[in-house]
Amino acid sequence: MLTLVKQLKAANVPIDGIGLQMHISIDSYPSAASISANMADLAALGMEVEITEMDVKVSNPTPARLQLQAQVYGDILQACLDNTNCKASSCRTRRGGTTGLRPPAAVGWREGGAVAAPGELTAAAIAHAL
Repeated sequence: MLTLVKQLKAANVPIDGIGLQMHISIDSYPSAASISANMADLAALGMEVEITEMDVKVSNPTPARLQLQAQVYGDILQACLDNTNCKASSCRTRRGGTTGLRPPAAVGWREGGAVAAPGELTAAAIAHAL
């Protein structure tokens, strides 16, 4: 992405911001340090950054995996907060809603072939991390 931004700026294309989409899972996600470094590199090119969509998939939810999900949301939000060029962060559900905070059981979300039990994923853990 950095190479593309450099090429666009060299060609005098008016570009001042980048939107990052993060459709990740707790089994495969970038480190907050790498996201923060990428944001810093973009800042050096004069770019504002927004996390325009973020969802963190959890398969086979257990309390530990759900806590990791909350931690990933929180760590990535912290990377945004640590970089003054990051202007916004937005969470989304897998169903295209506006927040990742509703329990899967409340929306009939299935993962790994089973419906998560009521109360198994609470908004509190994610909200606390954010």
